[in-house]
Amino acid sequence: MKTSIFRISLCLIAFLFVQNSFAQDISERSAESDEGPHNAYIIVIDDLNEKVATDVWEDFIKDHKSKIKRIRKSKVKIAEEVEIPGLSGKVHVKSEIEGLGKSTELKLWFIQNGTYLSSTDQPESYDHIDRFIDNYFLALDVAEVKVEIENEENILKNLEKDLDKLKKDNDKLHKEILKAEETIRLAKEDIETNLADQKTMENKIEDQKKMVNQTKDKLSKIQ
Repeated sequence: MKTSIFRISLCLIAFLFVQNSFAQDISERSAESDEGPHNAYIIVIDDLNEKVATDVWEDFIKDHKSKIKRIRKSKVKIAEEVEIPGLSGKVHVKSEIEGLGKSTELKLWFIQNGTYLSSTDQPESYDHIDRFIDNYFLALDVAEVKVEIENEENILKNLEKDLDKLKKDNDKLHKEILKAEETIRLAKEDIETNLADQKTMENKIEDQKKMVNQTKDKLSKIQ
């Protein structure tokens, strides 16, 4: 099948690159499917993890009343009877997602009544498939923002945990201050008691000195 560039209008190209930072390259050409080479829509998604692209694609297909299934002995997967607005009848969508370094490549084959659709042979299907892919880009944007929100919320939780720790440390320091103040208060009382005991002891010493002198006098009188 003759390779043809995916016919997006200049306005739509501008929209994609302004509104969606993922889309790097979109083309339409023959690609190897589980049934041999057939027309496919090839999307290279820049700065996107393969797992994220796969998870969003699976959820996106579920939103279109279908489910992705494995095809035996093939990397290609299939979603049967996908509801694509504007396309009548049963439309099967085959897909293959592959990581390419920091980018991810998504190959899509659209099959209607056993025919692989193309913008050349079925031009009436182009706008509906194009809109379907645009909505997937939108789902990627939503997923990216959700991840950003989750990351920001995790940062917020960590900051709140840090604040709680600081508050606990502050409470601990206040308790240590109160404990230290109580220790100081008791020490001051002990000092007063010690001074009083010293005074008592000094008096006892003076009394004892007198007793010693009296005893010495008694000895001298005997001698």
